Amino acid sequence: QKAMDTAVAGDTVYVRGGVYREQVEVLRGGGAAGNPVRLQNYNGEPAVIKGSTVVTNWVLHSGNIWKRTGWTVNSQQVFVDFNDAAPTAGPKPLQQIGMPSGYYGAWEYNAPVGSGVSSMIAGSFYYDAAGTTLYVWLADGSNPNNHVMEASVRKRLLFMGRPYIAVQGLAFRHSNSSASMQQGAAVELSSYSSLHRCDIQFADFSGVAMGYLKSNTEVTE
Repeated sequence: QKAMDTAVAGDTVYVRGGVYREQVEVLRGGGAAGNPVRLQNYNGEPAVIKGSTVVTNWVLHSGNIWKRTGWTVNSQQVFVDFNDAAPTAGPKPLQQIGMPSGYYGAWEYNAPVGSGVSSMIAGSFYYDAAGTTLYVWLADGSNPNNHVMEASVRKRLLFMGRPYIAVQGLAFRHSNSSASMQQGAAVELSSYSSLHRCDIQFADFSGVAMGYLKSNTEVTE
C-alpha cells in the first residue's frame, strides 16, 4: 500500500515473493496514457495478496465443533491448510452454514445451508454475529489448533481508484466482499488499466470487476 501511495506515472512497483495480507487501494497518483503505473511480481517470484488472516486460539465448543470467541468480522470463507501455490489441490474451503438475512432471494447467491450451530456438519463453519463467535467443524473432526486456519476478512484485495494501472504476475486470494457490499470483486480495475498473467481464485463473490471511472480495461491470459 505504501508503494502504491507513492508511485506516479512511469513508476514500477516490484513485489517480492511472499504472502501479503492487505487491501491495496490506489486512491492517489495513477498513471497516464502510454505511461502507466506498473505493479508486478519481482523476477518471477510468487507473490500472493490475501484477504484472509490466520485464526488461532480455538476452544472446544462441543463434540467436534470448535469456536473462536471475540471474532468481530463476518467472515464468508474459512480455509484449512490452504496451499497458495496449488489452491485446488488442497482441502476445499469449509461449507458455510447460514448467512445474514437480506442477502438471498436474488440470482446472485445460492440458498443458504442451515441456520446455526445446530445445523453444522463435518467440514463446515458458522459465524454468530450477535455472539461474535466463529465456529468450525473440520472434515476429519480434528483440532483446528493443529492446522493453519484462515478466514476471509477484507472486502477487496486491490481497488483501483486511479486510471492507467498495469498489474502483472500477482496472485489474489480470499476476498470477503459479500459481507459488506453484497456484490463485489476481489480486484476492481479502473479505466485504462490491465491485468496480465494474474491468478485470482477463491473470491467470495466475483474475481474481477472492470470499468471504474470510465471504460477500456483489459484482462489477458
